[in-house]
Amino acid sequence: MENKMIYEIWDAGNVNRWHANKYPQLRNSQDTVAAHSARVGLLMEFLFDLSPSYALSHDLPEKAIGDIPYGAPKGKKYKAAEAKWFDDHDMLHVETDQLKFCDRLDAILWALQ
Repeated sequence: MENKMIYEIWDAGNVNRWHANKYPQLRNSQDTVAAHSARVGLLMEFLFDLSPSYALSHDLPEKAIGDIPYGAPKGKKYKAAEAKWFDDHDMLHVETDQLKFCDRLDAILWALQ
């Protein structure tokens, strides 16, 4: 793996979550994709006794292709771009029901905080 790719994977976690949210408390909450992914991974392991590995990378493409807010449909072009990002970075991406649940649970817990 080349140095540029290592940096891109590492840097992808530096995206601010909630950046497009209409509520300033969330928009300015300083949450990052890296912090969110770590929390989702902990929830996956604690609630379902599953490896956190997919959770740690599930939102990394957002740095390159943008984010689709929860509830908005992800079109074929977005899904294809997301899959291409994972392929280009030699990463496997598997989205399970447990991952979706933990992703949403983290969002709820963060908002409540």
